[in-house]
Amino acid sequence: MLEFASYRAYVAVHELSYGLDDRPLLGAEILGASLLIGASLCVALLAHVSILLLVNDEDAAASFAGQSALQEVRAEIDRVDRQVVAGIAEREIWVRAAGRLKAMAPAVRDPNRVQQVVTRVRGIADELGADTDVVERTYRSMIAAFIDLELGQQGFMDAPPSPQPGHDPGLRLDPLQIAPLSVADAGEVLTLQRAAYASEALIYGDPTLPPLVQTLAEITDELSNCLGHKAIRGSRLVGAVRSVVDGDSLRIGRLTVAPDLQGMGLGSALLAAAESDAGPEVTSAVLFTGHLSAGNLRLYERHGYVEERREDVRDGLTLVYLRKSLASRAGD
Repeated sequence: MLEFASYRAYVAVHELSYGLDDRPLLGAEILGASLLIGASLCVALLAHVSILLLVNDEDAAASFAGQSALQEVRAEIDRVDRQVVAGIAEREIWVRAAGRLKAMAPAVRDPNRVQQVVTRVRGIADELGADTDVVERTYRSMIAAFIDLELGQQGFMDAPPSPQPGHDPGLRLDPLQIAPLSVADAGEVLTLQRAAYASEALIYGDPTLPPLVQTLAEITDELSNCLGHKAIRGSRLVGAVRSVVDGDSLRIGRLTVAPDLQGMGLGSALLAAAESDAGPEVTSAVLFTGHLSAGNLRLYERHGYVEERREDVRDGLTLVYLRKSLASRAGD
């Protein structure tokens, strides 16, 4: 094991690197601080890289003599790089979610917000013993790249083109695979869920919607006791749905699609996959959504679901329960 110059820095990096699921992010945090999501993680990991790169003083040199020692240090840097990229990948999910909530290009660029992020990460870098200038330069480059991503996602006139080599714009869902959902997917499902329900939190003015406060342990337990399917695009989990058989009904829930891919048919594909789990004893599928979730209601009605009843949960939130007959499948 490498001995770091600062044990405190090592502990901070460890906690920030592996403690992401200790508390669920609230919708208000998602909407109010989208550019700050993942800042502590990324800066801590950059500090970790800095420590590894600075193992060059006389005492350390004596412990890391020869090519084998250099290879060991580089292996550690490679390991940390993977964690940095994982943090950036998670940050991208939240940035895309925030981008969908911004109506104009100036709201995406927002120099005051950029400076707020830079100031904060410099402070984090100072706490962790990282080079503050390196962290600032890294973050400014990353923020610029994410701004281009948001502008392209929103289709603003002044967005720079971002051609994808070998990409056929006609194949919007390629590559896409629908596969069984398992307990091993719990972490990715949690991340997807938090990003996808950010817009719902805005609609209902409630950052404590159940999908946003559900913990990793709760999702893991849920996945071990239900049926489910996931949508995979490349190596990324971009959609999920869960269901349970309850007598002669199939109860479908948590139909979730990544914000940047909504409206492209993934919801329909996942809904069809969930319905396929219905055995011969199941005569109908049941699900619910909020009364203000117009897109969800249109999707379900388009696929044959009919409103059955409504339930007032609190002021501003009414659940709409819908049912679809699956009786025609009973003889298949």
